[in-house]
Amino acid sequence: MSTSPVVFLDIDGVLRVDGIHSRRELDKAAVSRLRWFVQSVDAQVVISSSWRHASPLKFFQENIGEFVVGITPYVPPELPGIRQREIKAWLSENRPGAPWLAIDDDPELFHPSCSRVFLCNPQCGFDLAAFNRLLSLSISSSTIN
Repeated sequence: MSTSPVVFLDIDGVLRVDGIHSRRELDKAAVSRLRWFVQSVDAQVVISSSWRHASPLKFFQENIGEFVVGITPYVPPELPGIRQREIKAWLSENRPGAPWLAIDDDPELFHPSCSRVFLCNPQCGFDLAAFNRLLSLSISSSTIN
């Protein structure tokens, strides 16, 4: 069993912000920053975004990286915390006990006490400031482990 940490990834507000013209176009700089982070912590990525309902796993592997290993399952809606429940369902089925971190832009999708979510400003996404903030968190507090 892999001991690699798992990064659960949202798309809108993280790798795609309002200024991008195409609904399917990702911010290339944000994707590059994500790739660097994921490779530096030797993580695997699971898509937790609503994009998983309209795009196959192969789309994410081709546009983000081969380290994308899955998508979270559908669970009946119950806010707050639906995305966190989807993440826990995926972990239970695939990687029980694995260290994890969610990168998202919507705090209402997680329980208020969840400490494993890194929030991006939805207007800026995973910009350089967010990237640097994530690096300082992961280095200073072992956020992902």
